[in-house]
Amino acid sequence: MASKRKKRTITGLQRHGKKWRWRRTIDGESVSVPFSAPTEAAAIAQVLEFEKHPRLLTNDKVVSWLDDVNERNNANTRNNYQSHINQFCLWLTTQNKIYINPCDGIPRARVNFTPRLSFLTSQEVSNVIDSAKLTGDKELELILLLACECGMRKGEIAAARPQWLNLEQGTINVPAVEKDGTWSRKGMIGRKKSISIEMVNELRTYFTENGTQSPYLLRPDQPWGKWKYRYDFDRKVRNHLKSCGHPDITIHDLRRSFGSNRIIAGQSLEQVAHWMGIHQQTKRDPQIYVI
Repeated sequence: MASKRKKRTITGLQRHGKKWRWRRTIDGESVSVPFSAPTEAAAIAQVLEFEKHPRLLTNDKVVSWLDDVNERNNANTRNNYQSHINQFCLWLTTQNKIYINPCDGIPRARVNFTPRLSFLTSQEVSNVIDSAKLTGDKELELILLLACECGMRKGEIAAARPQWLNLEQGTINVPAVEKDGTWSRKGMIGRKKSISIEMVNELRTYFTENGTQSPYLLRPDQPWGKWKYRYDFDRKVRNHLKSCGHPDITIHDLRRSFGSNRIIAGQSLEQVAHWMGIHQQTKRDPQIYVI
């Protein structure tokens, strides 16, 4: 069982939403506020380790620290940390805690952007699924089929239920809302799609080996918790894709692969958008999203 992440106590920092609050030793009063360490707090905490009071921070010291971050991590991390520190120092200046922002005039690091392939061809999808069959992991195979053959989102796959499937008719019906309130897709539409004979056979085999699991297809004994997904299979899928030679492809890219390959095969944009559950009134352009 994985241990819970410990909270870091950072003297003087507290954040509520997008607002920072300053609670440090001022006028002899010291207040320590517990703070779960996200990127912002970690960045500021590391900078403040150099000085006891933010008024002693100088432009050269911040630059030196950011260069060290760039050397140990990458330019993106450095720029993120720089943004967080700058926002915090701006707040300090408005509160008259410091008089000069030590981040003023610091240029951002240049990021060498490399385009990333965001979908697989039909042949690559077939190879990925065939490789999953060789592993004997039926759960992994089912996840890939639901993403690549049905265009389902990660959350939809985790929440998928046996009653969504009609193997006699060879269809899957993904609802927008479940009656018991445990499943809801805000702004999305429910849709019904036919599935291939191969997928029907794989599902029959899966149900034969695992039984008609209820209430969920995957890990039915795992309830909803405080996390976004009831069951997070991201690492399993990423490791498999990496072993197949696709280290940059994510589970959501498999959904994009479904849409792109259907468009390439000659299906209409409106039909593919419906299969993917993209509402016609959405602000996201289906053509840009799919392709």
